[in-house]
Amino acid sequence: MSETGTETATDRHGYWIERAECDLETAQAMQQTARYLYVCLCINKQLKKH
Repeated sequence: MSETGTETATDRHGYWIERAECDLETAQAMQQTARYLYVCLCINKQLKKH
């Protein structure tokens, strides 16, 4: 957040990058356990965010 307490574009960008990375890590873990439907869901979410 900025000094004024408001969210900046950089804050929002960083948040979405973190969420996309989490979705990608989740997809990779699901792939290792052969949960392919969920892999597709996580990758789809990650692509929309990134």
